[in-house]
Amino acid sequence: TLLKVLMTNVCTFDCRYCVNRRSNDTRRAAFTPRELAELTIGFYRRNYIEGLFLSSGVLRSPDYTTEQMICALRILRQEYRFNGYIHAKAIPGTSPELVQQLGLLADRLSVNIELPSQSGLQLLAPDKTKDAILRPMGQIRDGVAQSKAELVKYKHAPAFAPAGQSTQLIVGATSDNDRHILQLTESLYQKYRLKRVFYSAYVPVVENSLLPALDTKPLLDLLLHSLGIVLGQSLLQGVGHALDGSLGLGQTQAGDLADDLDDLDLLSGIETGQDHVKLGLLLSGGSSSAGSG
Repeated sequence: TLLKVLMTNVCTFDCRYCVNRRSNDTRRAAFTPRELAELTIGFYRRNYIEGLFLSSGVLRSPDYTTEQMICALRILRQEYRFNGYIHAKAIPGTSPELVQQLGLLADRLSVNIELPSQSGLQLLAPDKTKDAILRPMGQIRDGVAQSKAELVKYKHAPAFAPAGQSTQLIVGATSDNDRHILQLTESLYQKYRLKRVFYSAYVPVVENSLLPALDTKPLLDLLLHSLGIVLGQSLLQGVGHALDGSLGLGQTQAGDLADDLDDLDLLSGIETGQDHVKLGLLLSGGSSSAGSG
């Protein structure tokens, strides 16, 4: 079981699909690094959780937000000697130096691919770019490989994201078809050596003419979720050609995820003493569910 939590739901980005987008009038809050570390270690010592899944909105800038995340993880690892599992989100646009520091504190990193096309990003997530997303994915890939090589030579060498990296897509927010999504998935596995590509059904929670209507029923994402596993094992060559016709998935479309917990229905308010709503918090029932690996 992982504690899934945002460092903050404040965000300078204005992604159309996200409840925490800059233009949305919603309550905002943020943890200090020590508050987050104390919350995590408290749950861990009570055996409520086995690890932490840390994401965040973009407070001030990607670098500033990542610095706050790094500070919280350092308190956990170095001061509290926390040895549990940590999955941290690398925010698109973060400097390579900070991604490196984050990877030395986390077991797994992930950068969400967001939308399957540059046009989709420009339409629904204008603050994000393909390069800002793929550049840290390449850095993490290379860092993991280098770390493994160093550990072969020196067993006490620092480990960089030893559990690798993953990413995620939401299905159902744009017009990208199934074949394109699966071809993209296969390419991501091959080029960036991902451990998993996760899929999640788009759940309409905001009114926007560029998005599906609020009464749109979420698309079942179990099939694509399973296919992602198979693709990861290089067993799905050419399956995209058969999907649109024979499996009736022509209406399935791929969308975006604004970091697993910085998105849609995954944020619920909790009260914490005098601060009232301190942050949206989600406790997950399993560490291997979509978005929490």
